[in-house]
Amino acid sequence: MKLSLCMIVKNEEDRLARCLQSVASLVDEMIVVDTGSTDKTVEIAEENGATVFTDEWRDDFSSSRNVSLEKATGDWILTMDADEELRAEDIPTIRPLLEDSEMKGYLIEIVSRSIGNENLTEAEIHRSIRLFRNDPRYRFEGAIHEVINLDHNPSLAIGEVPVTIYHYGYHDATEEGRRQREEQNEALLGHALAANPDDATPNWYLGRKFLKEGKWGEALARFKLVRENFEPDGYLQPFIAQNIISCLIELGQLKQALEEADKASRQFPNHSEFYYFAGEIFTKTNQHGPALKCFKRCVENKDLPAVRSHETNFHLNALFGVGVCSMVLSLDNQASEAFTECLRFDPSDAVALEYLGQLLLKKSNPLVVRAKLEDLIDSDQPAIKETLSRLF
Repeated sequence: MKLSLCMIVKNEEDRLARCLQSVASLVDEMIVVDTGSTDKTVEIAEENGATVFTDEWRDDFSSSRNVSLEKATGDWILTMDADEELRAEDIPTIRPLLEDSEMKGYLIEIVSRSIGNENLTEAEIHRSIRLFRNDPRYRFEGAIHEVINLDHNPSLAIGEVPVTIYHYGYHDATEEGRRQREEQNEALLGHALAANPDDATPNWYLGRKFLKEGKWGEALARFKLVRENFEPDGYLQPFIAQNIISCLIELGQLKQALEEADKASRQFPNHSEFYYFAGEIFTKTNQHGPALKCFKRCVENKDLPAVRSHETNFHLNALFGVGVCSMVLSLDNQASEAFTECLRFDPSDAVALEYLGQLLLKKSNPLVVRAKLEDLIDSDQPAIKETLSRLF
């Protein structure tokens, strides 16, 4: 099977080479559609083996993306942006996917992070259809935040795969570049909503914008509208559910949040983060027994996929929740085990260290406890040093 990379670009000279080089050993051709670059973007694309076409910019991302699809000659298409990079270790995973005759596309994990944040602790994560069959009926829709429409061939499925694309965004761009990009996107989003106020896609992105700004009520209203207007069994529904729950928690509407979490855990049993949400809600209402059960269930199902887009380490948070709830319920051994595991995952977790130290000091000699703790921690961290000074 032949695989084509399809991209649209404009003034991406600082990012494009990284993207193309990350997939050079995987794809059979690179199709780059330039929409009016005035820098060295075209030259860099060609130097890295891409075939470059030009397309007049029409304030419509889908229009240009569809031009790139029309130029592709592969059996399958991989779409990426210039500020993205395919994780190197996932390259061997992709080729076998193209041989599955029952699939028409795949959801790929997109991890958005700043360049300096290698451990992804501040990343956002979501899934997007980036790999799909080259079928002339499959085309992008939406002037901004465009999505590929794979509604044709209903007998074929869309799958989730353990493949990651790192999205660097414009953290490494100039302030002026970021401002121009944001202004352009906001203008296109406004045009899309003016044309169709109930359109799920622009409302989804507007909801995410409100979420990042802490405008919980406005975000909630948008996400509820999206849920009503997006197909009931569509891939976006778990994302919508987790954002609705997040908004309700932030607004203090805990009863409604718990109802949504319970509904979502039954509707999407393969998404374990909804157990974490329930545990978080029970904790806020001092129901530590039910919270403990939910956190445990989340930890036990940590290998299931998750869609919580604004946090990537919630399984670790659930493990911490097991520790806190166990400690409140006087289950000290269970709490100690949970906090120990937290420190194994993150040796710089000063809060887990303090709780674990307090628990162990109840039963053991301080010298023995300190030796055990020092095997778990990053002792160079200032917060860790401060915590140790309080414990001993």
